[in-house]
Amino acid sequence: KKLLQVLKLTLPEPSSLTQLRTDVAKLKEQLRGISMTEQFADYARLKRRINRQETELGSQESVHRSNQWKRRIIADGVCFFLIEASRIGIILFNRQTPVILMPPEYLWPLARILSFPTGTLGALGVPVWALL
Repeated sequence: KKLLQVLKLTLPEPSSLTQLRTDVAKLKEQLRGISMTEQFADYARLKRRINRQETELGSQESVHRSNQWKRRIIADGVCFFLIEASRIGIILFNRQTPVILMPPEYLWPLARILSFPTGTLGALGVPVWALL
């Protein structure tokens, strides 16, 4: 959710989109004031104008949503890369350091596997810890 809020700040809604929304709202308000039976030509003309602007509004919203989607995909990819790169760095630079030391009896059937690559029995190695 936080990422979406940041993306909305980096890609604000275009002013043309907000202008179109206000124009459509004003035209619909005008349309409510016109009697369809008494002023049919004006009503029809205004209705066609509203339909054109709503179509334009829909296409501009679609473009804006696709731009937001592209930025979100890129941001997700960058975050994923940074997290995985930091995980790999922790594993590579601390692989000989035990994370937790316990009596070997506590880890009896898996003591050697869990202590890999520290070599200390009863230790939980960083690669194993990172996988958990």
